[in-house]
Amino acid sequence: EITSKQATVVDKKIGKDVDLNDPLRLILEGDFQLTSVENHWEDGQLIAQYESPYAEVIFFVENYSGVLQIDTEDAVVTTPFIMDYEVMMVTKGDRHTLVWADEQKGRVYELYTIGFSEMDAADICSQIILLFEG
Repeated sequence: EITSKQATVVDKKIGKDVDLNDPLRLILEGDFQLTSVENHWEDGQLIAQYESPYAEVIFFVENYSGVLQIDTEDAVVTTPFIMDYEVMMVTKGDRHTLVWADEQKGRVYELYTIGFSEMDAADICSQIILLFEG
């Protein structure tokens, strides 16, 4: 569980290169195609799904308020520091869920990958942090 006492997004500002209608375009290259996007940034929410013949990525941004529950049953859970954020990494086979919070901006990020190594999932996480901090 990740909990917060904040009620709303504090800062809606993001990096200048982020396209909220295709947020990972600059990170996922090659065969990846955006298959779904829900851009509700004004309400503090963004969901984007990408697929390739060999992998899948789902990316969420949400208000950092209330409680976010993460399924860790039958998983390996680690908490590496990536780009100065403590990230909860939940691994089940080739599926990795990475969750981190930016308390100052009032956002929580969730990255879900299938078909990537742990190192590649962590690398995508660091690129997302750099992209959204601008």
